Amino acid sequence: MSITITRITPAHGPQARSLVARAFSDDPLINWLFPQSSMNWDQRLDTIAIFYWPNVEAYAAAGTGHVAIDGDEVVGASLWSLPKTSQPSPVLPSSATVATMLLGEKLKELASEMKAARATGRTPETPYLHDLAVDDGHRNSGIGAKLLEAGLDEFGTDGSWLETTNPRNHSFYKRFGFADVGSHHFAGSWVTMTRMVKG
Repeated sequence: MSITITRITPAHGPQARSLVARAFSDDPLINWLFPQSSMNWDQRLDTIAIFYWPNVEAYAAAGTGHVAIDGDEVVGASLWSLPKTSQPSPVLPSSATVATMLLGEKLKELASEMKAARATGRTPETPYLHDLAVDDGHRNSGIGAKLLEAGLDEFGTDGSWLETTNPRNHSFYKRFGFADVGSHHFAGSWVTMTRMVKG
């Protein structure tokens, strides 16, 4: 296996979106938003991919992230939001419109819980790791580490931060100097969002 890490481009968008949808399909937050019992497997993956579509396309257009390439297949992706940078032209459909269409009333719950989670401490004005995803068949092969290192080298500084709702991720990020700085439990759910900041 020969893996290449490179900056994300618009050409990577479709594969990156599909990868992110599959990788996050068992994340507690995504399970809360799109319960596995609510639709069949293929419909659910399509729905998750549509949910991520505008954000992945925007990061790909801005080039603020990296992909791991095996041959001509995207097998990993990291997406970063950078402070004080010009944003690309809006990608249509917008993430707000897509979320409204897919989530309906649940969007209000999500917005309320995100507001509460971010009220526990000042939101850093430093690079934010929005997503880090690796294909199931390539996990535990060091791809996630390479993607994170590439992002930290190019975008990240001390103070870079992320939010995760998957407790399995904590030890991985701690290896790279991220520390828990706060957490918030979503009311009436099994979802806990933890903020981690790199010291």
